[in-house]
Amino acid sequence: MKQQFYVLAYATWEDYVPHFFSGPEMTQDGFQSMCDSLLEVAAMGALLSENNRNDYIGWNEIVEAMIPFLEANGFTHINPTKVDYSGPGIIDAIDDWHKTDKLGDVAQQIVNHNLYIQNLPIDI
Repeated sequence: MKQQFYVLAYATWEDYVPHFFSGPEMTQDGFQSMCDSLLEVAAMGALLSENNRNDYIGWNEIVEAMIPFLEANGFTHINPTKVDYSGPGIIDAIDDWHKTDKLGDVAQQIVNHNLYIQNLPIDI
């Protein structure tokens, strides 16, 4: 049987927490439908979880509680090797906050470019 990769994620405008799975081949609609069918039981799992006893329950906890139910349906939760680069959206300084230490000599050129763009006149 052919295996396929899937992502189940908790997301807000500032967070994206993906969980990766391999599993039986199905369409996007099929995977969505299966996850939807597991929402109530996953929500109950989040409610009963010892980890959530003294904390709020939100979508992140429900998504995490869904993992064992997906595994029971033939999916394998996988943790792929990854590399994350993060920092502020615009690099406008050479410092730890902007995480420019690995950019080498081009870092200052990027800062100069962004400061130039920042100081352009605004057309209204």
